[in-house]
Amino acid sequence: MPEKTYSVSKRKSFFAVGPLAFFVIWISIQQWPSTAEAAAENPNDILVITNKSVPDTSVSQVVARDLFLKVRKAWKNGANVIPVVPADEKLRQDFRSRVLNMNSNDEKRYWENMKIKYGLGKPSEIANNQKAVFSVKNSVTYVYRKDYNAGVTKIICVIPPSGN
Repeated sequence: MPEKTYSVSKRKSFFAVGPLAFFVIWISIQQWPSTAEAAAENPNDILVITNKSVPDTSVSQVVARDLFLKVRKAWKNGANVIPVVPADEKLRQDFRSRVLNMNSNDEKRYWENMKIKYGLGKPSEIANNQKAVFSVKNSVTYVYRKDYNAGVTKIICVIPPSGN
């Protein structure tokens, strides 16, 4: 009876193409922006930023809303949240629309109600809110991406323009 012979496949495995080809593919993957990075580059993104003392590294848009409405009052380490709102009315209007789902009258009524029921006042309004957050531990604010000074504070949430 004749012996059976087995042929070895002549196809090369992915890694058998050589280290140079593998390196080129690896570099290509590293240089390709992820969807999150590509989406996060819009100058009209609203960035929720904190003082570097804040232990939270990221929050959802819902949590960001709760921070500025004083529903969530502490960071994960137990320190009190200090929300600061910008004086820039256009930015505040965009934030109200995108995050709070309110208009200016709704927000006014909300803070009147919070004052009456719980003695809570609205967050402090500061013209240079980014500088304030840099200086005040446990503080949080928001800015447009185009106005963000990298390295001074940390980004914990990115809110793209409506419709994106």
